[in-house]
Amino acid sequence: MAFFPKTDFCGLSAVNTNILIRDDAENISQEKYQPTGQKGQFCDLEVYGEDAAPTNSYAIKGDLDIAAGAIKIGKITTIGENAAAKKYALESFEIGTSGGSVPTLSATSQLVESDADASTMPYAAIPAF
Repeated sequence: MAFFPKTDFCGLSAVNTNILIRDDAENISQEKYQPTGQKGQFCDLEVYGEDAAPTNSYAIKGDLDIAAGAIKIGKITTIGENAAAKKYALESFEIGTSGGSVPTLSATSQLVESDADASTMPYAAIPAF
């Protein structure tokens, strides 16, 4: 039995080969306009205002040596191609540690406009760790 491939909405698995995608969730929400006819029946459905706040959980399979600026809050990751492409900006990431358990890594991102440009998007570079 095979598992579905996971999508790296936050782009952290590209930073280091010891970061593996464990879980993903796109968390899509949309606004709907559903006007009613004279008898109260729905006569149309228009979807607008799609928004997404994807999350990823990662597994750490070895030592991490992350260079300064390799992780940037605000960095854009593009998922898909051509007209189906969506862009997500990294919002946050968290490394969790506690005695006697494996370190955890998770991240959240936000859907941005399709014309958002990575070269002009503001970002905050994370120092080396």
